[in-house]
Amino acid sequence: MSKMKTEKNDLGNTRNVEASVVVDPALRYAMLDTQNDDEISLIDLWLVLVKRRSLFLSLVLFALLAGISMVLVLPKAFNYSTAIEIGGISHNNNGSLIYVEDPSSVLAKINQSYIPYVTKTYLEKNPEFEEAPEIKAKLEKNSNIIYMNVKGPEKNKNTYIQLLSSIVDAVKQDHKRLSFLKVKSLQLSKKQVESEIIRLKNQEQLFLSQGERLDKKETLLTKRINEARKQLKVSEKMPSLTLKLQKMHWHLC
Repeated sequence: MSKMKTEKNDLGNTRNVEASVVVDPALRYAMLDTQNDDEISLIDLWLVLVKRRSLFLSLVLFALLAGISMVLVLPKAFNYSTAIEIGGISHNNNGSLIYVEDPSSVLAKINQSYIPYVTKTYLEKNPEFEEAPEIKAKLEKNSNIIYMNVKGPEKNKNTYIQLLSSIVDAVKQDHKRLSFLKVKSLQLSKKQVESEIIRLKNQEQLFLSQGERLDKKETLLTKRINEARKQLKVSEKMPSLTLKLQKMHWHLC
């Protein structure tokens, strides 16, 4: 404890001495130069690079040659892609297009059914290949277009195009079947509507003919009513005429 107190006292005395001593400007610059010597200088770093320029250039040249060799040795991979646009058959009450099949359902069929079937068939026809090319399919958000692509060397170009075409043909065949069923359903609905229209027209003709008969009956009834009124008026005059005839008969007697 006494030793630590002594060191603290010495440090305090040193600070007092440093505060009281006026440093010469030349000595201050010398001290700054000494501090700068402890830091890494860009100039020193550049001098080291210049000194080791042969090693540095050798490393750069080696990396460049390695990259060129890899580009020349490794096969070039190309991206082959196609797109499928899901068509519509009608519009709903809001004016939105009704698709032959929901695009998300088509994407699920492609990934889970069509691609595995096409790749399996490819491997069966080409047993020399251990694995089939990887075909990827994706659907953009709020879109009815499905994109498919496959990567590989140019020598397999025809194979990739054939695989993509097979998937597109499978989707087309499935949609042709769905379109046929929906067209049949629409035709049946159309026939039902036409039959209902014919029934309503026949009913309209029946009502019109009934209306005409009622008009004729109304005319006949009006005529009979008028005749009955005339007869009623005549019958009302008959008692006075009978009375006059009786008076005439009395006078003659």
